[in-house]
Amino acid sequence: MSATKGQILGELDRLRELLAGYFSQGNENYKFGIALRDRINNIENMVNGL
Repeated sequence: MSATKGQILGELDRLRELLAGYFSQGNENYKFGIALRDRINNIENMVNGL
């Protein structure tokens, strides 16, 4: 299975939306959220560099 950069970036956006929804429900594991956000940003930077 091969994905385009646009598809990967779209999935990263959906992950960000899920993360925002998780915290809007009152979940307070901020270290987890920050780490996950940082990983999403790192993947996005790698994809943009391809």
